[in-house]
Amino acid sequence: MVWLDSYERRARLIPGLLLVAPVAITIVMFGLKDNPVVAWIVGAVATFGGPVVLANFVRHKGLAVQDSLYESWGGKPTDQLLQSGPVAQRDSWRAAVETVAGKQLPTVGQVDQGSQYDAAVKVVISKTRAKQFKLVFSENRNYGYERNLYGLRNLGRILAGAFLVLSGIAVGLLISVGHRKTRAEWLIGLTALAGLLLLWTLLPSRERTRTTAFKYAEQLLDAAVELAS
Repeated sequence: MVWLDSYERRARLIPGLLLVAPVAITIVMFGLKDNPVVAWIVGAVATFGGPVVLANFVRHKGLAVQDSLYESWGGKPTDQLLQSGPVAQRDSWRAAVETVAGKQLPTVGQVDQGSQYDAAVKVVISKTRAKQFKLVFSENRNYGYERNLYGLRNLGRILAGAFLVLSGIAVGLLISVGHRKTRAEWLIGLTALAGLLLLWTLLPSRERTRTTAFKYAEQLLDAAVELAS
């Protein structure tokens, strides 16, 4: 894990591990972890950058759904807060962003033809990466986790469902031919796979992602106020 920082581990690696968890559960429930070939493959993947590849895959899946999420929410959270948030708070945020970014924002209600909000907010983001802005980092990480989980939702459901069905068939076949020594492991494994399928069905959502996105946006703009003062 030394290749990944704390943001990547929380926002990217954990969703990725949930995605591939059915593989790990199946390996354990059928005793394949003791197979030298399987052990070598798992060790090689872990040693030669498997977590990094997985984290990058998760990142791309999350970015792929981000624009559609913004569109369904009516725009980027920071843009919305700078245009239509509570008046007193909005004006405070706007003044702070203009001061920190050294850029004038469009007037409220004016069409943002040149992506001026984007340019200004990017400056604020670059200036709030210091360790003193722990809440900004924390909310950004939470948003990344929810967004990436949402981006993986369909693939996660397919993998969890497929492994549950195939493992159930395999268990049925093994029981039919008299293999009964490891029935406890099979039951636990099938329960875990069913739990994963339930997680992928219920947990990722636009609303959960929206909530964390707006919390991050609010924290970022509050940090701009702190910087401006």
